[in-house]
This record gives sequence, C-alpha cells and structure tokens, in this order.
Amino acid sequence: MDASYEQIRKYLMYGVGIGIGIAVLLIFYHLISASLSIESEFVDPTGFEINNEVRSWELSPFGLALIVLAGMIIPFLIFLVGAYGSYWWEARVSGLRLSFFQLIKMHLRGVSRKHVVKLLIRAYHAGLELEAESVVNEVLAEVDVDRVVSVMISGDNANVETKFKDMCKHFLSGVDLEKVMEAMKTAVSSGYEHSLNYNELANHSLSKVDVQKLVDAYLSAKNGDIEISLNKLKEHDLANGDITKTVDALIAALNANITRITFEDIAAIDLAGLDVKQAVRSAIVPRVFETTGVMGHARDGVQLTMKVKVTVRSVLKRLLGGAGEDTIIARINESLVSEIGQSHSHTDILVSAFELADRVERKKDFLGEGTAYEILSIDVSDIEVGRDINASLKIEQARSDAAQARTDLIRAEEKVKKAMAAAFIEGTLTPKEYFEMLNTQADTGMRKSMSDRPHEDPRRKK
Repeated sequence: MDASYEQIRKYLMYGVGIGIGIAVLLIFYHLISASLSIESEFVDPTGFEINNEVRSWELSPFGLALIVLAGMIIPFLIFLVGAYGSYWWEARVSGLRLSFFQLIKMHLRGVSRKHVVKLLIRAYHAGLELEAESVVNEVLAEVDVDRVVSVMISGDNANVETKFKDMCKHFLSGVDLEKVMEAMKTAVSSGYEHSLNYNELANHSLSKVDVQKLVDAYLSAKNGDIEISLNKLKEHDLANGDITKTVDALIAALNANITRITFEDIAAIDLAGLDVKQAVRSAIVPRVFETTGVMGHARDGVQLTMKVKVTVRSVLKRLLGGAGEDTIIARINESLVSEIGQSHSHTDILVSAFELADRVERKKDFLGEGTAYEILSIDVSDIEVGRDINASLKIEQARSDAAQARTDLIRAEEKVKKAMAAAFIEGTLTPKEYFEMLNTQADTGMRKSMSDRPHEDPRRKK
C-alpha cells in the first residue's frame, strides 16, 4: 500500500512539475512578445495629435538564453521540492542535517527514503550519530538496520559502547545481537565493562558458546579475585565442561586456603566426569571411614582382630590417576598385622592400643603415596581377643600325647597277653598262679583306692 502511494505521488509530482513548467514558459513567451514592440500615443484635449512615439525593446541572445534556462530549471526545482521536500523538511525539523543530494542518491539506489529518514531521526533522538551513507550501504547489504539500531539504543542506554558498522558485520555473521547485548549489560552493571567489549563477546558467540553463561562465570571469577581469560572459559565450555561449577569450585578451594591449585586442575577434574563441587568439598572437609577389621597374632600366640578409623582428605592434584580408598585400607591392614605380630604380648596391645595406632600413623606418608588422599590420622576403634594359639597347640599336643600313651598301653597289654599265652603254652605259668596274681592285683588296687580316700574320724557323728 505504501509503495503504491509513493508511486502515485511520484507521477502526480511529475505532472504538476511539467504543467507548472509549461505555464511559466508561456508567461515568459507573452512577456517577451509584448516587450518587443510597444507604441505609446499621446493626444491633447483639442483632438490634435501632438506627439507620436514608438518605443522598441531589444532582447539580447544571452538574456533569451537565461529566460529559456530559467524555464527549464524552475519546473525541475518545483519537482525536486515536491518529491523530496517533505523528507528534507522532516529531517530538518528534527534537527538532522540531510541534503537533497543524499535523498536523490537514496532514490537512485532504490532505497526507501522514508525508511532511512525515520531511522536516522530515531537514532538521532536516541543519542546515536549515524551517517546516511552508512545506513544506505547496510540496507543494500540486506542488514536489518532497524534491529541493529534498536540493539544499539538499548546498549547506549546501559553505557555499552558499540559501532554501527561493527554491529552490522555481526548481524551478517549470524550473531545473536540481543543476547550478546544482555551479556554486556550484565558486565556493565557489575562494574567490569572495561574488561569486556561487545566485539569480543560477539566473536565468542560465533563459536556457539552461551555468552551469558560465559560472562556470568567470568564475573564470578573476577569477584573471587581470580584472574582468568574468557578464552579459557570458552575452551572449557566447548570441551563440554561446566564453567559455572568449575569456577565456583575454584573459588571455594582458594577461599579454603588450598594452595597451588589452578583453573586447569579443576577443569581437568570436571572433564574427567567427577563432581568438582564434591571433590573440593572432600578436600576441605576431612572424611572418616572405618575398616572392617584385620586379624593378627602377637608373639604370645593370642589372636587379635582390630578395627581402625581413618581420617583422610582429598588432594585435588592427585584425584586424577590416584588410587582410591581400597588401596589405603589394604596398606593400613597390612601395617596393622605387621605391628601386632611384632608385639611381645597381646596384653601390651590391649593396655596401650593407641601406641600401636601411632606407629602405623607415622607411616601415613607412605600409606597415602600414589593415592588421591592425604591420611590425617589413624585411630583404633575396636579390638577383639580371639583364641590363644599357643594354648590351643598345647592342648592339641596333650591330646596327641594321651592318644599316643593309650596306643602304647594297648600295645603293652597285647605284649603281656602274648607273653602269658606263651607262658601257658610252655608251662612256665599255671592257671593257679595266674589267678593268684589277679587276686593280688585286685587287693592292691583296693588298698590303693582306700588310701586315696580322705580319712574320716569314726567318732564323728553324721
């Protein structure tokens, strides 16, 4: 509708200009014709002719050329004012300097004069100084200049410095102008506008990085007195790392006086798939775990089962590639068995178990070597006394000796029976002698049993 209106107005202006030009030429023609010959006649009241004067006007070729040139220029000027005067006047009233030549140039290049003039006036009142030539060039480059100017006005109100030419380049590059501007506003509101600039963030945006998240992480690092570049944050983000968690973890580690730790160390932990916040927390707050119990024997042969509580703290630089808790537990159990075996008596351990734990704790640097943890302390939590190995061995030995004695007795009895049988056969022992021997043995056994009983006074009444 607007294009049709502009076309109709253009033809009307052409017609009006041509009509006015023809009218002016006709007027000039009549004036010239009338001026070539003028006859003035004076007659007195008596009716007699007193004087007859003929006045002739002569027009030079130069004058005629000027008249013809004026007749050609005036319609053009009228057309010029009619076609472009409204835009020029609108710009002039708004305080914007815009020449007819610039308007004609826009028309010849096929750019909407109305659009450009409105845009320039809007930018001027918003405090932006744009050149008409630059705006026309960007329009021809198919830049959405309205969007660009809107973003620039938004940034200017937030004290974000931008350039129209740079903004148009970013638009053609596919940068999300509004998102980058919001990130810059965040930086300005935090007081770090001198550390960042719009062009830098726009370039990072081309890497498909969330610039708002990038700026938030950068500002968090700045507020935590950590010097870190946007490039490092961008690289970590492009590696699928979580820059927010990584920066927060680094701040927590430095605030907890964990020295010699860098952003690269925390980033490596994050990229390894570990929870960096949990890792830093374990490095700040020691953790206590209890062993399931290890069995050892003192030199006196008594079996002891000992449990210990181990207090450890993570070492961030050794989390990657360092051994875990199982290695520490195995080393501590091995050391406990060795210390129990070197004790002379189990009672010594029971009386002063902490001394044994202290001896093991003195080896904590060795026990924690190559692991992801630093051992802080080792404390005995429980001791159980098992069987006495020496006593068990003596009992077993006694049982073995008794069994051997019974075996020997049986063998001896068999030998006696064989000897008696041989004596009966040979006649050296008669049955009468054999039974007398048995009676003698029975009497001897009875007397022995009576002598083994406690003596009782017969006068004692029951």
